[in-house]
Amino acid sequence: MPYRRTTRFVTAPDGTRVAWHTHFGNLREATADSELVARPTVLLTNGIGSSENFWRYLVGNLEQDHRVVHWNYRGHGSSDESVGDGYQIRVHVDDLERITEAVMARGDGRPPHHVAFSMGVRVLLDLYRRRPD
Repeated sequence: MPYRRTTRFVTAPDGTRVAWHTHFGNLREATADSELVARPTVLLTNGIGSSENFWRYLVGNLEQDHRVVHWNYRGHGSSDESVGDGYQIRVHVDDLERITEAVMARGDGRPPHHVAFSMGVRVLLDLYRRRPD
């Protein structure tokens, strides 16, 4: 069964659009944002070369009582190929920082609970070094 989700984008300084998705499960799409805002947010970061399918069971369980967000690296999923800054770790960290800020702005303003695997752990740890808050 495909995910029910809303896709949004952040735009990097080089012009690359990076996609992030809010999963809304059985909620009505029209009212999902307002219903999800009070839930704790979990932000999922992939390993390299994997898709959101890796998270399917986790998303299926968490979306029952959490706001679940997943994002795509440049050149993956719904994100654009990198326009100019390439695919270095620091670029992914910059993208995750922008996505985290966008997720907070559309939610309750609090930082999400980050969950990552493989290369995503490296990206997340570098973001934490930069922004421990």
